[in-house]
Amino acid sequence: MGLRSGSPHSDRPIGAHSSRFSVLRRWVTLRKALAARLGVGPRLVIAFAALVLLAATARLVTEQRPFAALAWSAILGASILTLRTIVTRYNAMAEKLRAAHTVTREYQTELEVRVDERTRQLQHLAEHDPLTGLPNRRQLWTYLEAQIKSAPRDVQVAVFFLDLDNFKNINDSMGHAFGDLVLQGIAHRLREATGGPGGFASRLGGDEFTVVYGTPGGLADISRVGSELVSAFQRPMLIEGRELLVSISVGASVFPDHAQTPDALLRAADAALFSAKTSGRSRLGMFNREMLETASQKFQIEQGLRRAVDRGEFELVFQPEVSFDSLGTTLVEALLRWRLPDGKYVSPGEFLPVAEESGLITSINDWVLRTAIQYGALWHRDAWQDARVAINVSARQLLDTHFVDRMRELLAENDLPARCIEIELTETVLQTGPSTIETLHELRQLGVSIALDDFGTGYSSLSSLEKLPLTRVKLDRSLIASIDTSERSLAIARAIIGLCENLHLEVTAEGIERQQQLALLLGHRSMSLQGFLIARPMHVDRVPESVAEMPDRLQSFLLASSTSAVAGAAVEGPVPVRATG
Repeated sequence: MGLRSGSPHSDRPIGAHSSRFSVLRRWVTLRKALAARLGVGPRLVIAFAALVLLAATARLVTEQRPFAALAWSAILGASILTLRTIVTRYNAMAEKLRAAHTVTREYQTELEVRVDERTRQLQHLAEHDPLTGLPNRRQLWTYLEAQIKSAPRDVQVAVFFLDLDNFKNINDSMGHAFGDLVLQGIAHRLREATGGPGGFASRLGGDEFTVVYGTPGGLADISRVGSELVSAFQRPMLIEGRELLVSISVGASVFPDHAQTPDALLRAADAALFSAKTSGRSRLGMFNREMLETASQKFQIEQGLRRAVDRGEFELVFQPEVSFDSLGTTLVEALLRWRLPDGKYVSPGEFLPVAEESGLITSINDWVLRTAIQYGALWHRDAWQDARVAINVSARQLLDTHFVDRMRELLAENDLPARCIEIELTETVLQTGPSTIETLHELRQLGVSIALDDFGTGYSSLSSLEKLPLTRVKLDRSLIASIDTSERSLAIARAIIGLCENLHLEVTAEGIERQQQLALLLGHRSMSLQGFLIARPMHVDRVPESVAEMPDRLQSFLLASSTSAVAGAAVEGPVPVRATG
């Protein structure tokens, strides 16, 4: 007799239960296998099974087996319910997926728009100057190449290289933020000047700009456009309520006449620009073949300057300024010379503009200041106790906020009184702002004398007498050169001398080279003289000897000049002459 269980179905043998459990296990295993094989969820397998049961139920009903059909219908009902639940959830999931897909597409579209916009911004930055908005060097190159390739035979392509005159002084005196506003104003004016057909303006960097202009009008039309560019900047600019006059120098080269490639055209225009600057600034320079040689020489000079200070190739020579009244040497002016290793000298007119442009002038100026003070101290302690040295100082030095401290430091190092130093400057300092004038006042408080050099050649000469804390005025040699050949020149020179004397300013006449010039100035015994007739620039070792000999030398000149003046008066009328003793 077999064992029985205590359940409601205890009358069923245990083996029957085991058989059903075995079938269930096989069903679960089969369902998982189908799900894995088909790559679907288990519930979809149940739904498939429901469809199979539906087909089986229909077959049983057809075969007239009601009880079995009823059982299968019950099973089918549960399966259909499960299937509906699955379908409902599937539809909800599909709706969520559609919504998520829509949102994703919207985000993707927005992202693509932003990427396109950012790409355009980066492209613009890659081809334009961020400060002025003008095309940059890269776009200039592309544009110039395209113009050269597409230019008809009767069209010339001109490249204008523009550079602001004395822009560094604006930056140093007004600050870089103000300088940026000036550059933006320059760009605006360039757009106005090149707004017509054929014009293209760009900024290379710093204060350098370019204009490309294509024309069938030949060199005459190109010269006209270049001159108009220069004229466009001779009108004041309004920057933050201030009227500012910023001039430009322009160099021009032409395709195909001067060069065939963008690089060669720019180099040729740069050479023409250098020529315009050395010729006086605020003008147009047109390229010619000789300028290539000049550009090569400029490069060689710049390279040589970089080594000159370290190699000790610079030297100072000194030219005396002598007094009519005392017949003595009032001071000596320190003049810079550059002696090459082969013994040849480079003219200051050749290397100083290159030094200014390259920025090397700062270290050169400091060497001159230090060396001149050392020599002055040497004389002061030894053979010439009343030694005074005049040193030429640039506007750039005066813009240096440490210049007064540097002067004080060097005077202290060499134990030289400040009254033994006179600095010479030109009227360009008036264009550098109030900070320069403040520096001059500090130098005067220190005891340093201040002389205005080349007086009479600038547009602001008279205002400089009133604004600058001067002790001396040096008449430019161009005023003195013709006083013995032109009555007008003599009248102008005498008027300026009288004006300076009334302002209690010492006066020095530069460029005295002929006895007749000296004779015509005898009536102004309070002034000093300088020139080749009096004494040529000399080596430092000759200065004490020259100072000792100068009274006798000047006395002989004055006697000869007095005789010349009296002889001239007998013919042309009286000339004011005073005794020389």
